[in-house]
Amino acid sequence: MYGYRQEYHAEAGGMGKAARPQSGAQDHYPQGHAGTGTVGVYIAGRASKCSDEVVSALQQEMNDKKGINISVSVENATLTGVVIKLSISVKDGYYADDVKSKVQNEITEYFRKLCVGDGVKYCELGELIYHIDGVKNYIFDTSVTKEYEGDCTKLYTLGAVSITVV
Repeated sequence: MYGYRQEYHAEAGGMGKAARPQSGAQDHYPQGHAGTGTVGVYIAGRASKCSDEVVSALQQEMNDKKGINISVSVENATLTGVVIKLSISVKDGYYADDVKSKVQNEITEYFRKLCVGDGVKYCELGELIYHIDGVKNYIFDTSVTKEYEGDCTKLYTLGAVSITVV
């Protein structure tokens, strides 16, 4: 088996994403969708669940296109909020509030671009933050902020954000 990611456009639900396990090993299938001939498709909009109409329409489309002896189940991905807490230091000559706002915007944009099945990585967030004009340095509070492995049943969304200027 092979993995895929496909965009779906729907009138009512806007853009959605569908993700499928990237590994053919049965132990990588989501619980409830294990076994030969069974495919679980998980969809979401931009940081939101798709409407029941979109889920039903995609289920019908998949049923129409599926092969013989294949079972397809279309479901909304589980939305999982991620808490981000970090401290930044600001370079001389920059306004702390302006830099803090830019950091907030970059974090928000990072999560807006995530798709079903994508993970959340410190290194990706850190790279974005470090290259913002005015950021001298940053550190994540790892007692709150966690990395998340990709999971084909989840869409990670931005939860609470706390940015402290030091």
